[in-house]
Amino acid sequence: MFHKVLLLSEGNPLYFGKGSNALDYFSSVGFVPSVAMDPAGGISPDDSCEDEIAIKQTLVCSYKENLSKSVKSEVGSDHNQLELLFFNCGFLASYPVFQGIFTFSRDRAMLAKERASGMYHLSSYFMALTLGDLPMDLVLPTIFSIITYWMAGLNPTPESFFSGLFVLLYSMLCSKGLGLAIGAMIVNMESTTAFGTVFTLTFLQPSGF
Repeated sequence: MFHKVLLLSEGNPLYFGKGSNALDYFSSVGFVPSVAMDPAGGISPDDSCEDEIAIKQTLVCSYKENLSKSVKSEVGSDHNQLELLFFNCGFLASYPVFQGIFTFSRDRAMLAKERASGMYHLSSYFMALTLGDLPMDLVLPTIFSIITYWMAGLNPTPESFFSGLFVLLYSMLCSKGLGLAIGAMIVNMESTTAFGTVFTLTFLQPSGF
């Protein structure tokens, strides 16, 4: 169910890593279970007379000597990768919001005039604008993602790369539609820009970064 497990004793880490490797690790530091069991269920040392406090101290020291550095390095690397993914989505998704806001505000007078004469429906304008900007909206982020993804040492499997690219491009298209919607709701340019900024930052706050 879980890729990795963390075993604690009174707030002190005793093991962190793959669950399948837990028993091998404890065996390597001199703690072998009498029968096959969950490591958290009880591990007895080779010397059965050793008291519980000494056992915990020994396990804590073994963790600091054998696992602490590698765990800190791994956690730090994962955090840096999350920061990169957050920056990619935040930066590349915020730009289309304001692009959509300025586009609709600029075309509002022309759109109202042409719709009044019955030249086309509003949905036609939206689809034409979206499809016309689609190549530039997709090509530049794709190039950016190809460069940064492999430079950052993220998961090199094709499934992971294309999944991340899909999420990035999809968020950009949603942001573009959001910008057009905000530009259509608010007429004043200054109010539209301020509302778009507040709205974007509000969604960034609960993103989990």
